[in-house]
Amino acid sequence: KSLDGLSNIYSNITCGSIYGIYEFNGKTIGNIIESGYCLYGVNTYLVKTENNVVKMYKLNNYDIFTYVKTIQFDNNKKLISRIKHNI
Repeated sequence: KSLDGLSNIYSNITCGSIYGIYEFNGKTIGNIIESGYCLYGVNTYLVKTENNVVKMYKLNNYDIFTYVKTIQFDNNKKLISRIKHNI
């Protein structure tokens, strides 16, 4: 059984990738300059940071990501993440 979720693709279950891009001067890693994730399933979505703003894009029929919306968070509320996986 695959640990990376590859088997989910064959079951038509959404899976995804998380990424981060850091400054690098050839010797040391600096600050993170962009991060995001991409979800693959019936639809493909890309959520990424752009100048400290979180934006969502959807892959269209021409293989181009088109802007969907800006995601804003209420700093006074807790952010909860739940992960369910079968291994």
